Amino acid sequence: MSVIEESKEQAEISLLEFLLVIAENIKLLVLGPVVAGLLALAIALALPQKFVSQAILAFPSSANTNAAQAAVMMVSPLVLDPVLVAHDLTKGRSIQVARTELADQVKAAVGKDGLLRLDVTANSAQEAHALANDIIDSWLKSTALSEQERKGLEKRLSVAQIGLKAVTAFLDRLALDGGASLAKQL
Repeated sequence: MSVIEESKEQAEISLLEFLLVIAENIKLLVLGPVVAGLLALAIALALPQKFVSQAILAFPSSANTNAAQAAVMMVSPLVLDPVLVAHDLTKGRSIQVARTELADQVKAAVGKDGLLRLDVTANSAQEAHALANDIIDSWLKSTALSEQERKGLEKRLSVAQIGLKAVTAFLDRLALDGGASLAKQL
């Protein structure tokens, strides 16, 4: 017998031995993955489901606030407290505890693209969506001017407009007189 024929016989024997080992352990090979899959399914069903609502906000370059400031404000008491009241999330607990729990459900971050991403996690999709919308509404209300601030800005605007009219009238007079009135005033 040649060396090639001997190696073929050894290869056949090793293949037969391999198939024999597989046949002896077929139950373990089939039942192992099935049991692991069923165990994973049971764990997945036993854990409470969480839903995430994501809002993406873009800020114009001319805006007074930037995305990083808005991300910090989204989890501040100024924004979260009205949401706690609107959804009655205190339920006999202190406002601080309820605020902390709600802040843990909210994640606000600015991406590399400059967009603000607000993620709100809740037990149902509708609850997550409602919380996200109310947080954005509360944040928008916190950035709006109060009536007193608005009146102050309107007053400053009217004073600036009066000054602009006076300067424009003076420049028009200078243009008509050719600078002669400027020399008389000096």
